[in-house]
Amino acid sequence: MLWLDTLIGRKPGASTGTNLWGVYQVDQTMIEKQQSRSIVTLMCDSGERYLDTYYDSDWVANNIGDLQVYTDQLPPRLIATGKV
Repeated sequence: MLWLDTLIGRKPGASTGTNLWGVYQVDQTMIEKQQSRSIVTLMCDSGERYLDTYYDSDWVANNIGDLQVYTDQLPPRLIATGKV
């Protein structure tokens, strides 16, 4: 969610973050199977209601921990451009 906020300037909600993680997993599977692909997804929700939780670095540190572990699993091109 934080990565997407940085990339597009909109705060997505948790459902959107989960959706994008799933899309990434499907994409990786299709790459491994050498399947052609077009994957489309939608932003499911706004992150405005998460300003005091997911978008609060202290809350994240205390309740989730280090997010870098997950960010490190994303390809650099995806992080920079939003494209796999």
